[in-house]
Amino acid sequence: MEKGDLSARIDAKIREKTGLVSKKAIQAYHFFCCAADYDGRTKGMILDGDAKRYFYDITRKEILEKQGIKNLDMLDDKRKEEINEKIHGAVSRKYAHWYNLFMEKGLISAPRKPFPKCHYIMPMLLGYNPFNDLGFYIPYKSKGQKEWNGRISRDFLTPEERKRMEELGEVFKV
Repeated sequence: MEKGDLSARIDAKIREKTGLVSKKAIQAYHFFCCAADYDGRTKGMILDGDAKRYFYDITRKEILEKQGIKNLDMLDDKRKEEINEKIHGAVSRKYAHWYNLFMEKGLISAPRKPFPKCHYIMPMLLGYNPFNDLGFYIPYKSKGQKEWNGRISRDFLTPEERKRMEELGEVFKV
C-alpha cells in the first residue's frame, strides 16, 4: 500500500472520531497525537517539546518558502536571527491556537498530573489517537519489557520485516 493511502485513511478516521474538518486542523491534531505517550502510566501525556517540534518543522518550511530562502545557513547572522525570530513567534502562536482549540473541543486536557505522586503536570490527549488504533499500527516491545515501546504501520510490516524484528528480540502485540 502507498503511504498516501495510509495518510488519507488516518485523516478520515481523525475526521470521523474528532469532528475536525479542515486539513490544517487534522494536521495539527496529528502533531499532538505524535507527541502523546501511548503506553504505561503516562499514556496520553503530551510531551509539549515534541509537539512544538512538529509545528516548528512545518512552520520553518512554510516561512523559508515564502521568503524564497533555500538555505538559512547561507544568510548573514542578523538576517538569520530575524528569520528565526519570525519562525519561533509563528510556532508559538500556532501551537497556542491549536492547543486552546483542542482543549475547548475536549480533545486535550488542561495540564495535570498523569498519575498520582507525579511531580510534573502535562496536558493529556483525551480524544482519538490513530497511533493506538490496531487497524493502523501494531505495538511492539523488546522481550522482557513491560510497556509497549514502539509501533509500526500495519501497511508496511511485511512478513519478512516482522520475522527480522522478532529475530532481534521484538514481540508484537498482535
